[in-house]
Amino acid sequence: MLKIMSKFLLGLVLVGMVMVSTAAAEIEVSGDAYINVSSMYLWRGFDFSEGDPVVQGGIDISFKGFTLGFWGNYDIDNTQLTETNVVLDYTFDASDMFSVSLGHILYAVDGDDTTGELYTGVTFNTLLEPNLTLYYDYDEFAGDIFVTVSVGHTFTVAENLDLSLGALASYYRNDDYNELHNAEFSAGIDYALTDQITLGASGIFSTPISSQAKDAIDDEFMAGLTLTLSF
Repeated sequence: MLKIMSKFLLGLVLVGMVMVSTAAAEIEVSGDAYINVSSMYLWRGFDFSEGDPVVQGGIDISFKGFTLGFWGNYDIDNTQLTETNVVLDYTFDASDMFSVSLGHILYAVDGDDTTGELYTGVTFNTLLEPNLTLYYDYDEFAGDIFVTVSVGHTFTVAENLDLSLGALASYYRNDDYNELHNAEFSAGIDYALTDQITLGASGIFSTPISSQAKDAIDDEFMAGLTLTLSF
């Protein structure tokens, strides 16, 4: 199923890139393509690659508040594509003070059933840009809820060089688990090689919050390098 999904999504991305290149002169379309090498696949506090390094990459295409994104994870040690995701997002300014995001994520994971997740988020246009996002799985893991609260800020360190700092706390609920889940602290440096190409280095430290969460996840640290092409 994952291979079928990957071929379909790759075809979708290629079609999207062709549409962007032919229509760019007529409509205002933007986006980015990126590739990342990380020490592990860290997702919501879980080590999904069992400590193996991974290559992750994707493409996002945006038009009038809508963004279509494709993302994939490749396990280097196992030489295997383990997951592909498709994200459809709509973000709009509800007022001068905050913006709202509504979206859907389709997960295709090797050895597991494909599932779908809805999400909604609110970002406040103030210092540190506080964000609250709720994710709800309606499909294979129906009823699972994941909530995040995060803050972050980007500083210009020098010409073409930015430093980003962030913090996040989460809550996770499913049939067997109902706890404050993990906290994450992140830092990243981005250097603009050109107007369109950026090279970044980042690190994320994740730690369980509650005593029950300590039985489900461990302290983890992930480091990575990302090359991004914006268009």
